Amino acid sequence: MTKPVLELIDILSRISAVKQSSLLTKDEQKVVLGEIKKSLPAPQLCRSCGGTYEIISKLLAKEGVSNGRTQEPPTKGPETSGQVPKEVSVEEREEQLLPPTDADGRGQGAAPRVVNQTPQKRRATKGNT
Repeated sequence: MTKPVLELIDILSRISAVKQSSLLTKDEQKVVLGEIKKSLPAPQLCRSCGGTYEIISKLLAKEGVSNGRTQEPPTKGPETSGQVPKEVSVEEREEQLLPPTDADGRGQGAAPRVVNQTPQKRRATKGNT
């Protein structure tokens, strides 16, 4: 499902409308242009119109818009713990993965059921005979 070039030209006309609008301040324009940048299709979907996609991306980058953010988030380096991983031999890994060989492989059986006793006959009451 590739995007035709006409859809990108429509986005280009909307960018120029935002830039020329006297109703928006510069900060508001950046917000709107950032949202337009977020709504751009992925470059993989614009294979037939890659040049137009690059032009629109450059226009939005020239306006100081980068993915709709005003500041780039700080990048964190890879977190490392102070511990050095213990090297485990192949035999130890196999022991951890395999169940013990002397154990019952089928697991525990079902709990034995209590056999219901047969109901006894009701006895007649004494006294009213």
